[in-house]
Amino acid sequence: MLLESVSGGPSLTFRLETNEEEARPAADVGVCPPGAVPEEGLAAFRAACAQCHVNSDGWDLAHFGYSDAAIVRRASAHVDTTTACSMS
Repeated sequence: MLLESVSGGPSLTFRLETNEEEARPAADVGVCPPGAVPEEGLAAFRAACAQCHVNSDGWDLAHFGYSDAAIVRRASAHVDTTTACSMS
C-alpha cells in the first residue's frame, strides 16, 4: 500500500470483505515492471490524486484495504502505468 511503502507507517490489517476492486482479477491490470520508486509514486499521487482523497499520502487507501492491483487499476485512469505502479 502507498502509506506503508512511502512513510514506513504502521501496518493496517483492516480489510473490507466485500471490496468490489478485490473481486476483479489482478490480470486485468497487467504486470508492474520492477524498480517502482515509492517517492515518485507519492509525488505523482499528490499531483494527480490527493485532491480527492482524505490526505496527501493515500492513508485512506490503506485504511480501506485496497490491494496494490486495485490502486494501480484506479490510478491508471490518471497517470501512466509505470507511475501507477510506483503508487502501489
